[in-house]
Amino acid sequence: MKSTIATSIELREQGMVNICGAISDDSMKTIVEELVYINTMVKPNFKAIQMILNSPGGTMPAGFMVTDFIEFSKMPVYITGLGTCASMGLLILCSGTKGHRIITKNTRLLSHQYSWETSGKYHELIADRKEQNMVQERMIRHYLKHTKLNKRQIKEILLPATDVWMTGKEAKKYGLIDKVV
Repeated sequence: MKSTIATSIELREQGMVNICGAISDDSMKTIVEELVYINTMVKPNFKAIQMILNSPGGTMPAGFMVTDFIEFSKMPVYITGLGTCASMGLLILCSGTKGHRIITKNTRLLSHQYSWETSGKYHELIADRKEQNMVQERMIRHYLKHTKLNKRQIKEILLPATDVWMTGKEAKKYGLIDKVV
């Protein structure tokens, strides 16, 4: 009996990338390889990359590698959020091509401040603090670029001291997504 489940290679040939799970160095490598492959296809039979996203988040460096590639892709990247788009997953979702950032009605959305564990000598902690400040500014710049919010609103609405679970209607109002289906 032949399987009807498409492999990632079969999806890639149709311009589709599936992200399901936490964003890590390993998953980022696979995601970026898929995006590079699709972007370098000689004559694809599609005009946009369709990304399916279900992610509870992950590491900031790996996630920003994915968002950078989405933003610099020569083909538009349409993103459909299913299940959960939380933390770094939400940052990836909102980096898709405007007008084509879609979630299903039951998708869970979460924004929050990043968390960071650090230890070391005093000078190492000082250096880490500088990077922590830069990560915060990266998040703010990303949201400024991809939402309808200003810096003050981003800090108050998306990055307050507590987790922010939101509805699709709220996410659309803030400009994180374009449509709920």
